[in-house]
Amino acid sequence: MNKYSDFQRMNMAISEYNKYGINDPVMIDSITKIGYVSKFKDKATGEQIYVVTDKRLGENPSIMELAIVKKVTLLYRGLNKSSTKIK
Repeated sequence: MNKYSDFQRMNMAISEYNKYGINDPVMIDSITKIGYVSKFKDKATGEQIYVVTDKRLGENPSIMELAIVKKVTLLYRGLNKSSTKIK
């Protein structure tokens, strides 16, 4: 497990609201990369999750590609008001 400074943790929390594409790098400061977006889940409930892996994966990764991944980070965006009936 990596040890992050308070500043890096704050940046990680802020990065949850950035818009990323698949295979985009996720940086928490100018030099620290936590990984690459491998999947984006947009649930009907409004919850949005970026799955970030330490290795860049293809569109449909094979078992061999998945086996080389050692670290997975989930960035939760929370509820997307426009996709729910919350007023």
